[in-house]
Amino acid sequence: MKLKLRILPLRSEKLSAVLNPRDAEELGLMPGDRVKVVVGKESFVAELDVSGILEEGEIGICSFTAETCRIEEECSAEVIPVSRPKAVEFIRKKLDGAKLTSHEMKTIISDISKNVLNDLEISVFILANEILGMSDDELQWMIEAIVDNGERIAFERGVVVDVHSIGGLPSNRFPIITVPT
Repeated sequence: MKLKLRILPLRSEKLSAVLNPRDAEELGLMPGDRVKVVVGKESFVAELDVSGILEEGEIGICSFTAETCRIEEECSAEVIPVSRPKAVEFIRKKLDGAKLTSHEMKTIISDISKNVLNDLEISVFILANEILGMSDDELQWMIEAIVDNGERIAFERGVVVDVHSIGGLPSNRFPIITVPT
């Protein structure tokens, strides 16, 4: 469905899109569903809100979404319903007490870093790991996925050392002894 895109004066820290209730109903969408918004050659997946502040035939995005996706002016956009990410299935699997595979853990962390999962889905993942714990393999795979999806700093010098202590101990000279050696 082609719609006129409007940048709305709304504050949000997630990729979100707003549709008029009639347009949402026509597309079979509910609040919280995911939609792919295609603007020219660019596209992004956003979480849907439904509101009467828009006219039929319009889609609204907040300024955060416009800045993140580099959309500078109002134009036309195509809206396509998308299915739930695979990572949600993997989170449910963890919540059911099963051990995740390397691929599943990497998919979850990748989707978190790309803002594909919403706050509730991320919270469920954290809660499942807190309540059920993680195997050593799952912990290793999660750390590797975080490293793979994050930014890395490359230092031109050889070894870079950083020592931390719990602090608050009088006469604690551990870092002074450790770093020079």
